[in-house]
Amino acid sequence: MADAPNTKTQNEEQASQDETIRQRLEISNGYASLLGSQSVQSFTAFTFEEALGLQIESISGQGTDTHPNQLGRVARIKMQLLQSVEQVLKIDPSKFNKKTDQTVNTPPDG
Repeated sequence: MADAPNTKTQNEEQASQDETIRQRLEISNGYASLLGSQSVQSFTAFTFEEALGLQIESISGQGTDTHPNQLGRVARIKMQLLQSVEQVLKIDPSKFNKKTDQTVNTPPDG
């Protein structure tokens, strides 16, 4: 008979624990539902036209020296490439001799 009150207490504690878990689960589900609704609203608020506008802005919009738009980046790469080609064209062709064991494409010292 000594075990009966102990079992009853354990059952009450378990029932209380189950109720607490159920309450937390319901609150969690409600919060998740609210966040899900907010996400859906933000996705539906972002239209195809807005996406196109952002892409156009990234391509040809206002840029800065440190963060140029994509057209500015391409122009800078083109300019640097053309400058490098001009510099290479000015180099004496003899500087591009075939590599041998004695040289590394430069005239020997001496």
